[in-house]
Amino acid sequence: MGDIDELYHFKLCEIKSFEYEKKGKGSVSLYFKGKCLLTGQSLKTPLVDSSSTVWNETLSFTIPRKKTKKPGDRTIVFKLMAKGHVRDDCVGEFTLAVDDVTPTPTDSWISLDKKKGSADIRLEKRVDRKDELEEKASHAADSVPEGVESKYTMGKEIGRGGFSIVYDGTSKATGEKVAIKVIDKKKQDGEQLVLLQREIDIMKRLKHPNIVALYDVFDDPTHISLVLEYVSGGELYDEIVKRGSFTESDACTVLKQVLSATEYLHANGIAHRDLKPENLLISSDGGGLQVKIADFGLSKDFSGSGTMATCCGSPSYVAPEVLQQGQYNNGCDIWSIGVILYVLLSGFLPFFGETQEELFDKILTGSYSFANKVWDDISPTAKDLVTKMLTLNEEDRPTAKQCLEHPWFKAQNPRKQLRSVESLRDLRSAMKVRPT
Repeated sequence: MGDIDELYHFKLCEIKSFEYEKKGKGSVSLYFKGKCLLTGQSLKTPLVDSSSTVWNETLSFTIPRKKTKKPGDRTIVFKLMAKGHVRDDCVGEFTLAVDDVTPTPTDSWISLDKKKGSADIRLEKRVDRKDELEEKASHAADSVPEGVESKYTMGKEIGRGGFSIVYDGTSKATGEKVAIKVIDKKKQDGEQLVLLQREIDIMKRLKHPNIVALYDVFDDPTHISLVLEYVSGGELYDEIVKRGSFTESDACTVLKQVLSATEYLHANGIAHRDLKPENLLISSDGGGLQVKIADFGLSKDFSGSGTMATCCGSPSYVAPEVLQQGQYNNGCDIWSIGVILYVLLSGFLPFFGETQEELFDKILTGSYSFANKVWDDISPTAKDLVTKMLTLNEEDRPTAKQCLEHPWFKAQNPRKQLRSVESLRDLRSAMKVRPT
């Protein structure tokens, strides 16, 4: 019999008594990460401002139930990290033995071992045992509308969020592999259901090789199930790190696909409004870097008015005109792609602040540079495209079509290994700023 996988959940509920030697007067951006010594799996939460005391972020680890020569292998090392511009600091850490975790949720306050600071965290812990997982799998069909079962075979759970579970599945008619996202309507309020319906309506209109396709929608009184294109790879940055090699030519290949999909969206009156690395997935079937844009939860049809006004997006990637909370157009997507290109080439975010206020000040004034030595290896045409995409005035910013006509896409771009790969290991986007 092979090893039995169990699913361990660790929910960081809140934090108190936070101290950080470099904090000064302002707040800092923090994230919580864990690494399983047995499997090497490493996870981290989104960034949270240290002024917030309630987090409610969950890390879930799949760990086989097997004996090891070293008991210490069946542990997870958790660290509270403070975001830095060049490198991140470990505020404190602790080690937890997974065999002490029970199926019944338990939580307790834990004092971190001091590193660059100190904090107490309240952590909720639970494990889904093998027998429970088998029972859930056998009853998976009970949690989705009957229409889904009539056309698709439900597989194992491959992802979970606060309001949804994602399963792998197979089309009974074609044998094609799909992803089935089951959303619990009881956990959604009226406004969330309206936004979900808007996302569905938008995705139904889209058909592009670099956009995750929506195949089917099933709706009943308790659940909405979305049958989506199955994307075999992970998020863009994670895929680059896994490959361990990335060149300017590769960056050009990636950007061309992202811009092609964005040009298609804009031509159809759609602004994505949340382009960031987590929403760029890689299909690994062909072995190359085939990009798929995902998550249209903040997308908007602007074809009627031509402008938008809602402040939304992810802090590090949001355009200045969005922050100003006035009218703006689909040029906000070009700015976000410019930030992504900057990071792909250098491994660093162009805009950074110790606080969100400082970050937004940098974005609003367009304060970034190519001063870091990593840019010595980057071609002038690539830096020129970044500069044009990060133009403060959205009216002077190029369209997606104009970006695709830039000389960088026609040049023989360098195939030298970029220094950005190592830096990408620690880069994660900030939390979303949801519509207000």
